[in-house]
Amino acid sequence: DHERDDERDHERDGERDHERDGERDDDSKLLKENIMPIDTSIESFRQKKTNCAQSILIGFKEVHAVSDQQIDEARGLGGGRAEAGRCGALHASLLLETDSDRQDQIRQAFRSKAGAETCKEIRRQKILDCAGCVELAARLLAGQDHA
Repeated sequence: DHERDDERDHERDGERDHERDGERDDDSKLLKENIMPIDTSIESFRQKKTNCAQSILIGFKEVHAVSDQQIDEARGLGGGRAEAGRCGALHASLLLETDSDRQDQIRQAFRSKAGAETCKEIRRQKILDCAGCVELAARLLAGQDHA
């Protein structure tokens, strides 16, 4: 009887370990989808010298299936050259977010933290620099900041 009890305990322990492994897989998926793109966006901007829009697209390349062509085409969206003079990082995050309510939330949260949506006005107010805008736009897109 003791041997059967030990076997049952061992099976239960194995099931719990398997469940925990599943939780870890879920956690790593969340980490990959939420934190990694933010870090990759920031690193791309600071280290690889891509513009703000390209940095967002590179960071979220896997999560949003961004093509190399889209990243290349975003070369002309930095420095206030995105639609309506919008910050390129904000512009790229809005391109990747397909839900219009989420787009509005991102836009509003970005404005409240950066002081504006346009690159020219953001630079004038000096609340955030370009790297700060990349980080903010990435966090908002990933749902890591209050949007």
